[in-house]
Amino acid sequence: MRNLWRSLRACSGLVLAVLLIAAPATAADLRFSIFHTKADAFSVPEDKWMEAVTKQTGGRIKFKPGYAGTLFTITEAFDAVQSGAVELGLTAASVLSGKLPDVSPFEPLGAYPHGGPRYDEMLREIEPILEAVFAQHNVVHLWSYGGPGVTNVCRNKHTKLPEDYKGLKLRPAGRWQGFQMRALGASPVVIDPGSVYQALQTGTIDCALSNNNLTLSFKLHEPGKFVTQYGLPVNWVFYLMNKKTFESLSPEDRKILKETSREASLTGFTLVAEAQNASVAKLREQGANLHPLSEAERKAFQEASRGVYDEIRKTVGEAGKKILEITSRYR
Repeated sequence: MRNLWRSLRACSGLVLAVLLIAAPATAADLRFSIFHTKADAFSVPEDKWMEAVTKQTGGRIKFKPGYAGTLFTITEAFDAVQSGAVELGLTAASVLSGKLPDVSPFEPLGAYPHGGPRYDEMLREIEPILEAVFAQHNVVHLWSYGGPGVTNVCRNKHTKLPEDYKGLKLRPAGRWQGFQMRALGASPVVIDPGSVYQALQTGTIDCALSNNNLTLSFKLHEPGKFVTQYGLPVNWVFYLMNKKTFESLSPEDRKILKETSREASLTGFTLVAEAQNASVAKLREQGANLHPLSEAERKAFQEASRGVYDEIRKTVGEAGKKILEITSRYR
């Protein structure tokens, strides 16, 4: 009787093992720290990416996005992903330049092409470098792209030419944007994004760098009715994943995740640019005084602020220098 019981128990264990092997992988519900709102332009490529990953993995990978910094702020996102406090996070070059100087070349206005075939060619060259940079910090770089639609929102005038910046108190989005503004004669002021409306309203600042979509969603064109549109890209954004989480996925799901992410990198800029263009139309409808820079005005801005790249070169390692070399060829 005892031998029969042992045989049955062994058989049941074998059956259970077979069932576990045959069973589909448990769904991974990934917490995703996102700094912007659900209605923001950045959500367009994000939603497409999340839908594609979930569909192609048969639901094994799902996402739990926390919008508007409800999980972590944009300045906290990298550390949160690195430590495993969240599985995924969205951050930007402007908040990483101190911690990871090699991504600094992506922060300034006009640092790389404003979309198109040259942008795609540059992206293919840069992606392996970015993967290596983040891998050194035990973080997986999934995908990233540049930010189109940059604006300067001012209380009293447009900033068309370099001399228009002199004496202005201006809120940039990061250290190197601040360097560009200082080179033009403005005084950079550090202010949290949520406080920019009030700062413009009270005159604490004269201008604030933003983009068309955020100008609209934060209603910055109400206290700052003069909106200069640069027609330049700015402040690359990065979608990052915790290394242990990535390695815990099956080889098949890791492959799907990388393939869908590569596609998202290639389409992200265009999708956000289209959403930014829609915001331009709404800004115009709501009475914003818009001035798109002419080609001559754009070149004057870039020439006057070109020294930023020499300064960045002093702070970066070999990877950052390689990125500077690549972006300068395509700029």
